[in-house]
Amino acid sequence: MKRGGEFNQPRIEIDPSSEKPSDLEVAMFFIGHLQNPCGVEVAPGQRATLRDFYVREATRSLESIRDPEARALLERELKSKV
Repeated sequence: MKRGGEFNQPRIEIDPSSEKPSDLEVAMFFIGHLQNPCGVEVAPGQRATLRDFYVREATRSLESIRDPEARALLERELKSKV
């Protein structure tokens, strides 16, 4: 510990490969939003969900998902929403 209340903080090494979410994390992110989409107030007392946005983005993300199990989970959820 340094004097004056400053602490020696351990250096945190970040593995660059861990910065990108896994295919399963991407699928689960979209599945959560497809099942319970966020909403916005479009007029006083009137709300709209962002489900269509999440359907479009989840569909686009399928192109980059290589994990067959994650892909199947997301495809199954998308089929139930469209």
